[in-house]
Amino acid sequence: MRPINILLIIVAISFLIFVSGCTRSGGCTTDAQCQSYQTCDITKRQCVTRDGFCASDTECKEPNKICDLAVHKCRFKPGICESDNDCQDWQQCDTVSQQCKPKIGFCVNDSFCTKDYEECNTITHKCAAIVGRCNTNFDCESWKLCNFTINKCYPISGRCASDVDCQPWQTCKADTNTCQPKTGFCDNDQNCQKWEQCDSSLKRCIAKQGSCSTDSDCKEWESCNLSTHFCQIKSDRCSSNTQCTSYQYCDENHFCKSRTGFCSADKECADYQYCDSIQKTCKTKSGFCATNAECLSTERCDLATGSPTKNKCVKA
Repeated sequence: MRPINILLIIVAISFLIFVSGCTRSGGCTTDAQCQSYQTCDITKRQCVTRDGFCASDTECKEPNKICDLAVHKCRFKPGICESDNDCQDWQQCDTVSQQCKPKIGFCVNDSFCTKDYEECNTITHKCAAIVGRCNTNFDCESWKLCNFTINKCYPISGRCASDVDCQPWQTCKADTNTCQPKTGFCDNDQNCQKWEQCDSSLKRCIAKQGSCSTDSDCKEWESCNLSTHFCQIKSDRCSSNTQCTSYQYCDENHFCKSRTGFCSADKECADYQYCDSIQKTCKTKSGFCATNAECLSTERCDLATGSPTKNKCVKA
C-alpha cells in the first residue's frame, strides 16, 4: 500500500473519533467531544450525563418520572404532576393524588358532560352539543336556529334539510338547503315566464290577463298566438267594425256581416238575385225581374206571392 493512502486512512479515523464524541469503545478528554447533555469524566475518559439531565428512564430517580429524550430531562409521566405546570392548559394538578385533572368547565371524556345531548370535544376539552343539538344558535349550521325548549336545531323559514321542511309544492335543494318550487309549480311571479303570473292558491304559473298559453285562455272569437302568447282575433272573426271591409259591420257574435243593401254571397240575396262580386250588391238574375221596368212594354213583372211565375216577366 502506498504511504499516501495510509496517511489518508489515519487522518480519516482521527476525524471520526473527534466528531463522534465519547463512544462505548472510545474516550474523551474535553466536554466538546460529548453531547450537549453530557460532560467528560476525564478520569474514566467517558462522556457521562450532566446533573439535571438524563439519557434514559432509569436515570430518573422518581418512579413517576420518565426521560424526555427531546430535551434529555426527567419529567412526570403523562397525567402525573407536582404542580399545575406539569399539566396541560385545561388541567390542574391534584397534589394529593399527584394526578392532572380537568379544570372546572373542562372534560376528558363524555362522562364529564352533564347533559344527555352533549359530548366532550377532544380538541378543546369542553362539553359541546352533538350535531343537531344546541345550547346557542351558534351550535347550529348557518341555515338553522336553536329551539331552546328542546335544544334542537331547526331550519330557518325557507331553508331545509329535506322535503319535509318545505311546503307541499316545494322540494329541498340539498346543495343550498333552500326550498324551491317543484317542476311546474311556483312561489311567485319570478318563477314564471314574462307572460305568466303565479297563482297564489294553485301555486302554478298561469297566463296574465291578455296573455295566453292555449286558445282556452282567450275569448271565443280569438286564438292564442304561441309565439307572442297574446290572444289575437281569428281570421274569420272581428271585435269591431274596423276589422271588417267597408260594406260590412261587426255583429254581436263577432262576425263581419254585410250592411243593408250590400252582400258578400248569393245566399244574402233573394232567390231571383245574385251577389255582384265587384259592387257587393244584389242584382236580378237573367230571366227574372223585380220591377215592371225590367220587362218589355207589353209585359209586367209578376210579384204575386205563391205564383209559379213570381219575379218573371209575363204578358200584361
